[in-house]
Amino acid sequence: MRKPQGPRRVIGYARISRATDESTSIERQRELIRTTCQARGWALAEIVEDVDVSATKSRDDHVVAGPLLAGDRSRRDHR
Repeated sequence: MRKPQGPRRVIGYARISRATDESTSIERQRELIRTTCQARGWALAEIVEDVDVSATKSRDDHVVAGPLLAGDRSRRDHR
């Protein structure tokens, strides 16, 4: 017997390599994640962030996203 399905639980991900006037701030990214989840009826479990991390790094090198994407939540820095 299957469990009843509730809202999809999601983890938001915000990344910025360096803060400039032209970049989308972490605060703005958090707000976009929250409004997108609300609009789609998703349950936002948490938002994780990689700050000062270049997009050219491999995903494994990202402090927060690497362990998260590898499925190792115990190694992740909780925010």
